[in-house]
Amino acid sequence: MHTNNQLPQPSRGRRTYSPEFKAQLVAACRIPGMSVASVARNHGINHNILHRWLRELSEPGALRLPGVIDKAVPAFIELPITESIAPAVVAADSVHVEIQRGDLSIKLCWPASAASACTQWLLELLR
Repeated sequence: MHTNNQLPQPSRGRRTYSPEFKAQLVAACRIPGMSVASVARNHGINHNILHRWLRELSEPGALRLPGVIDKAVPAFIELPITESIAPAVVAADSVHVEIQRGDLSIKLCWPASAASACTQWLLELLR
């Protein structure tokens, strides 16, 4: 008499994924430099499934994944300025430098005609 001691293994049924999970993976695929295959591999799914979700979201008039809402992000938001901002008045005939390095704080006003000397002095100071 021959007996088989192995129990039959349950077959893997069709997996279901939540809309939030699908949206999360699709968003990860849209990150610049991120590959669809790596996202699929990292989440234990076949890359073809992820490609299908991407197609479904990009086709015009196609069904959208449930629970996914397209949110347009404005490129520019105009903000009102409540008080006028006066430009800083700086004499055109001088070089103004403000340096803060550790505990050292220096405000320097140097004649523009001697700008090269100012450069040399600053190089010596910052060594």
